[in-house]
Amino acid sequence: MFSIDNDINRENLYVLLNGIHEIDQKIGYHFLYFLKACYNNDEEKLSVYEDYVSYFKDRTLKTVLTQDLKSCYEYDPAVFMYLIELIFKHFKDAAVGNKEIIKMLVSTIHPEEMCSMLKSMMLGELSIIGENQVGGLLEASLSWSAFEQSCLWQLINAEETPVEMLVGVLPSLKTVRHSESLNHLLLQLRNESPQVEIIKPVLCMDVEGCGKHFSLCLFKAWSQEEARELAHVLAQLLTKPSNTKKRQGNFSARHNPTLDQIVLHLNQYYKYCQDSNDMALFKYESLRYALTQAKKNITDVDIKAKCKPLFAEFNELPGRGNRKRKTQRVTRSGRGRLRKEESSDESESEDEEDSEDESGEDEDEEEEEIKTKPRQPSKKRRKSSKNLSSDEDD
Repeated sequence: MFSIDNDINRENLYVLLNGIHEIDQKIGYHFLYFLKACYNNDEEKLSVYEDYVSYFKDRTLKTVLTQDLKSCYEYDPAVFMYLIELIFKHFKDAAVGNKEIIKMLVSTIHPEEMCSMLKSMMLGELSIIGENQVGGLLEASLSWSAFEQSCLWQLINAEETPVEMLVGVLPSLKTVRHSESLNHLLLQLRNESPQVEIIKPVLCMDVEGCGKHFSLCLFKAWSQEEARELAHVLAQLLTKPSNTKKRQGNFSARHNPTLDQIVLHLNQYYKYCQDSNDMALFKYESLRYALTQAKKNITDVDIKAKCKPLFAEFNELPGRGNRKRKTQRVTRSGRGRLRKEESSDESESEDEEDSEDESGEDEDEEEEEIKTKPRQPSKKRRKSSKNLSSDEDD
């Protein structure tokens, strides 16, 4: 083996490589393979490649690297997998989130290679997806095969990408072509707290297509543990469906459901609740009031006919209580980030308040009993919602 610095003038070598590259595209990845195999120092080996690319002013590192990896992928997939982890570690700006490189990766990787890569990602040694490009990457992946989409979602889950960055793709999904994305997002979202940023793209899904069962399953899961928060968010969207403040960098912020879309999703869930005899979500006064108001604003005759079961329940405005309840909601957003939200909501019906007062002592005893019991192993959940409320007389 010769030394590049001593035996060959570096500039002449680059000219030679460029001349060969114009004749044979494979020389680029052959050069990368030579550097990885023959140099012990990663920084040294990659600096040589960077110098080679920067020597020619009309080419960028991202363009040349992507082209070299494409040739490697086509002619020698085994060498591609041999190089790929080093590429993502040391060419982050060019490789992380690169749709072309990631597409080649997920179509080539084997299960044992995926296992090794996931380990490196979970240890923080490797990043492949990144947050800034994940929205466009998901959109591009909709044309990929089911296997490729499945591998992509494994990589996304390993990096713990915030769910707010993922849900923007929901309105574009179709049941037959995008089952992998639908399955992963459904299982992921049920472990999140209901938030405006999450629910808006869900309500933008086609209620006649995959959105029908998607929203139904999510509302059912959320109603079991966080019905009050879900009712609060739905009431907010019904009252001001497009006035939610957009978050900078939030891929889902451009999705604003119309009033028609919201009531269609709520109508199908209402019919399910009637069939299952569980109307807990629709007992909250904030949601009932918002639905009564929404009924007046619906002008489409077909929508009114489809939502007749829902609107029949809310003919008149519910009685507004004299007391207001100030609520501070502490909601877990994404993975481990707490979001505090203060809202002033009308108190629930008098019957509900009386029942809460009467059962207060029983609940305290039940909580004390739960604390004394050893905790059973359970599935890790990301959501945690607390309601701290204090009543104030007007």
